[in-house]
Amino acid sequence: MKTCRIYLAGVCLAALFTINCENELGLSKAKEAQIVVTVHTGLSSFEIYSIGRESAGARKIASGFEIRLSPDGKTLLYSAVKDGQLDLFTASIFGDAQPRNLTQNQFSDSDGQWSPDGTTIAFQSGPDGSMNHVWIMNRDGSGRRRLTTDTTGFNHTPRWAPDGARIAYDYSYLDDARLYTGQDELRIMQLDGSEKTTLVTAKFVLLAWGPSAAALSLQNDGRVSLVNADLRTTRPLVQNEPDLAVNEIAWSPDGVKIAFTHSADLFCVGSDGSGLRQLTHFTSGSASAVAWSSDGEEIAFAQEGALYVVLSEGSGLEHIAAPAGVREICWVPAP
Repeated sequence: MKTCRIYLAGVCLAALFTINCENELGLSKAKEAQIVVTVHTGLSSFEIYSIGRESAGARKIASGFEIRLSPDGKTLLYSAVKDGQLDLFTASIFGDAQPRNLTQNQFSDSDGQWSPDGTTIAFQSGPDGSMNHVWIMNRDGSGRRRLTTDTTGFNHTPRWAPDGARIAYDYSYLDDARLYTGQDELRIMQLDGSEKTTLVTAKFVLLAWGPSAAALSLQNDGRVSLVNADLRTTRPLVQNEPDLAVNEIAWSPDGVKIAFTHSADLFCVGSDGSGLRQLTHFTSGSASAVAWSSDGEEIAFAQEGALYVVLSEGSGLEHIAAPAGVREICWVPAP
């Protein structure tokens, strides 16, 4: 399950006076946030909910997973199965419109990613769930165009560079029987599919761009490295602990820090590899999904399927009432 990266939140302009008062008192705007989560409800079933920080209850948005919030914070992109076919959908974050199916075709389409300007969607697609190519399309589903051409392996997990000029993706090698060999390459290409370049070879790749167009995080079999996409260099995420196994990672909005989950807890480290801090101290369980508020003041994460929020320096741990089984997290910006 891929994780969803972070966005900030606030409630609504109707609470503007309250928010302004809280700002004068030094309280975080994120305290008024809505948080969207994906919840595993059994077998291959997932539900998407909007959770109010201050209001009780959870509002169901749709059935699906792989949630990605549009840059303007108004539209949720997600994957879901309809009539036995895996497709990409969009839904209003406010629940004021019916979900829209963007990819009604014979292929399985998933892992949609908004371009930084919100006009284009990159995704993986292929017959019978093989996900063997990277495509892009307009945000309304029109203009579908394939970017990858290599048919000897799977091209998948597309991730936009923050400047929108390039897309990184995972290339998985297959043997003659079309079975996965356990070997991957981190590749990068231009938006027209040209200038494909291999940055690093790895056993397994999960990708996350930082705010800089030159910095990628590469999760290789649980060990995370940072990749400079321009210099083509790599280094361990944590300088003194290169073998630290990581579950999920998320860049802070300013690119200065990286939060990650390891074993039962949440950790934070500088993007230069220094200043490793353990932010929580659970005695059991497993920590997973992680996401920053867009002001960088708070971090949301899942621990044994429960939703928690903590201040970025590690104080103020708060359990947020949400359906059990949280797998993905997004913060929703104020309108």
